[in-house]
Amino acid sequence: MKFAYLPENLNLSELLEQHNLSKYNTPLHLDRLFYFISTIYEQRVFYKEENFIFLKSLYLRKVLRDQKIYRMILETVGVLICDYHYIKKEKCYGYRLTDQYHYVKHKKTNYIKPKVPDIIKRWTNSRVPKTSEHQHLFKYLKEVDIDDKAATAELKCLPIEASNRVRITVDKIKNKEFYMVQDVYGRVHTNLTVLRSDLRRFLSFQCKRLVNIDIVNCQPLLIYQIVKEKMCNKQEQIRDINNNVPYVAHFNIHSDLTHYKYLVENGLLYEEFNDQNLPRQELKHFLFKEVFFGVGVADWFSNKFPTIATVLRKLKSTDYRRVAHLCQRAESKLIISKICGRISVELPEAFISTIHDSVLTTDEYVEPIQAIILNEFSKLNLSPRLRLDYQNA
Repeated sequence: MKFAYLPENLNLSELLEQHNLSKYNTPLHLDRLFYFISTIYEQRVFYKEENFIFLKSLYLRKVLRDQKIYRMILETVGVLICDYHYIKKEKCYGYRLTDQYHYVKHKKTNYIKPKVPDIIKRWTNSRVPKTSEHQHLFKYLKEVDIDDKAATAELKCLPIEASNRVRITVDKIKNKEFYMVQDVYGRVHTNLTVLRSDLRRFLSFQCKRLVNIDIVNCQPLLIYQIVKEKMCNKQEQIRDINNNVPYVAHFNIHSDLTHYKYLVENGLLYEEFNDQNLPRQELKHFLFKEVFFGVGVADWFSNKFPTIATVLRKLKSTDYRRVAHLCQRAESKLIISKICGRISVELPEAFISTIHDSVLTTDEYVEPIQAIILNEFSKLNLSPRLRLDYQNA
């Protein structure tokens, strides 16, 4: 990390001089205070509409050692608010900047000494997964460029809070401050996965435009695969709610499964329920919330796809988040381990990056990468539709 991102109206040195902080009996390391504030600023990229940013002590201890002291100092000088609400293994403390600093643009501030940036850099690199696939992806990620002037110009119409979040993402790509983090379910998060989709057209690799190979209806397609596997799992048979016989015994005759598979393979699932002519993204969000990843399974979906609805309810019976977790694991295994793993071996010179369930590359490698994607899906007896989004068209 080359810079700390601070509110542009914050003069921290001046604030510290205005308060008697001797009671804390600790040296005032400005760089560590910069890091605390900057971490809150940066994490707003992920939390978006959340008022408080929830930071694990692990994140803060890497640099601050005793984050409690620095938290109290920033509270004393009127920069920080803490919710002091902690639930073991469930919720860590929430932090936000006071209103005076929360709603303003950020400024980039150089760290005073190299120690803190060096610690941050080592920790960031240590968090990159060590598999050959992830290392290959990270190598190419670090070579991505962005037209920051054009991207910044696009942000003028956004509210300040939204603009702040995006500007930091753009700045970090411009400054080559890249990260790659894998969550517990295998999903990979990078600078590109949090960048607004309408700003991807300003990305490039060695002055070449990027092409996003999107697997249409990918997550609903993976849910079909999960349902099929659960129905065929002898240790976890899903029983028909009507006659209490295992679905596995007559899996191939469920017409709703066949129809669902047809829809998702052809990218038509959302259109199937679009009686109100809603925008596609809005309909997708609604379907995910009400059916796939929400607490229950909506009746309007159950009426059309009773087999899938029965399996989803069974999977959610102990934890409604289970379907989302299974889907994320299936996605990471297929996209990262299988598809990107093959690309790194068969096309090692090809630029690739991922945005969860899609693959970014350059024009000359679109066709061979499409072939690899389709081949890996064919091994699951699936045939998705691929859509090309030319980012700099």
